[in-house]
Amino acid sequence: MAETYKKIFPGNWVERISAYPLPNADFKKNKRPSGDPHDRQQQGVLYMPGAIAVHKVGYVHIEGAIPAGTGVVGYGVTIPSPDARGDDKPRADVAGLIVPSGAYIYRIGLRVPRVALQPGSFSSGAKDPASGDLSGLIANAGTKLWLEAKAGAPTAAPADSGTVAAAGSHTGPLTVGGTGEFVADEFSNSLLTPVATTSEQEFKIYADKGGLGSTFLGGVYLVAEVCYIVEDAVADLESLVLPGARYSGYTG
Repeated sequence: MAETYKKIFPGNWVERISAYPLPNADFKKNKRPSGDPHDRQQQGVLYMPGAIAVHKVGYVHIEGAIPAGTGVVGYGVTIPSPDARGDDKPRADVAGLIVPSGAYIYRIGLRVPRVALQPGSFSSGAKDPASGDLSGLIANAGTKLWLEAKAGAPTAAPADSGTVAAAGSHTGPLTVGGTGEFVADEFSNSLLTPVATTSEQEFKIYADKGGLGSTFLGGVYLVAEVCYIVEDAVADLESLVLPGARYSGYTG
């Protein structure tokens, strides 16, 4: 079963829409493991007739030393469960930032939160107060960081300004400065340039030159988002006010 959508209508949208997708009715029938990103019902906004806008957002958690090696490292994105307690989580985290085939992607974005916003900032403190409010990430010099969905190997060195493509997508990278810290905060591709996907895509955060590390207690979190449009189903009988004689059992 494909991804389905629970629509929110204008006037009922007063806060952030939920990025956590619920399992479809036949989730167990398909024998999907808990946390599988496929066959789920995503909340979306019917922002104009015939079009549903979807906002998927998740995180990548980085901790520990920089891995050994010099290649590109891909980090899968987690969409967190609303159930925050680790020992009592009826709804599992969703593993993977998936965009279905036929969607029109109009924005991808990556944020490296400032160190003061990280959960471990109070216990770890600023890594280098003289350099300002940094990210808490560490990497080999010249490492680039980007968000992409691509069949096969990722783009090893994305251009400074990329655009979303059907087979894979990337956007301008963040690069490690001389301090070994990522100091840029966020980037995204340009808005209002939707591109149709021709196959399912999984977006990941990539880093070259061996990947990322952090010496912060509890690690640091990166935020990844994808925004896309899907076509709404064709109107049904509930969209109409039918003549009384057409209703079953009505004889007047």
